[in-house]
Amino acid sequence: MLSELPMAAKAAEKACAAAINYPADIELRSRLVEVLDQVAALAPPNSATCPDHLHDLFCQIGIWVDIVRYRVDNAGPAAGSIRRPARHLQRVLSQLVRELQEPVDA
Repeated sequence: MLSELPMAAKAAEKACAAAINYPADIELRSRLVEVLDQVAALAPPNSATCPDHLHDLFCQIGIWVDIVRYRVDNAGPAAGSIRRPARHLQRVLSQLVRELQEPVDA
């Protein structure tokens, strides 16, 4: 499961970028929610199954995913309201990808 996470996180990063650049595009917002669901499904469910150095990142991602999902669901004419939380989420996802690519003993 953890081995599939970098690819899903990279896809979520790209979906965040698309939603940031084109917040009014309903298809891009739907795609963002889909890939965020994939990341959530692959993330370890609790800290017992998660390496310590990743636990905080998963918590942050969970919070930003909830915020982005809420903004997407309630965007209406203010579609631009998803830009800032999507940007924050994108940064945390980038950090996760970097952490997953580093050797464990580093």
